[in-house]
Amino acid sequence: MGEGRSFASPLPFFRFYSKINAMAYKKQQKRSTKKQTVIMKVGYNASDIDYKNTDFLKQFLSSRYKILPRKLTGLNAKNQRKLKTEIKKARIMGLLPYTDRHSLI
Repeated sequence: MGEGRSFASPLPFFRFYSKINAMAYKKQQKRSTKKQTVIMKVGYNASDIDYKNTDFLKQFLSSRYKILPRKLTGLNAKNQRKLKTEIKKARIMGLLPYTDRHSLI
């Protein structure tokens, strides 16, 4: 190590080169991943969100009967909270199943 070489000059070049590669990799990753689009068209009234309206509530459940997030449902925060409580009421009443393993009679 005491040969008199200075490692100061190549280091910034290598750092710069690795940053470019990292940035190019991140851009490539961003291009390849697509954002999930809203799958629901918001054509509802606030009065439609009711625990007795099970056909309407099933639109907001996944195939495993999980409640879909706001990004996928397209609801605002207030109506998403209302939807959550109404789905939970319907589950307690036995109108909707908790999971896909529970069958309705």
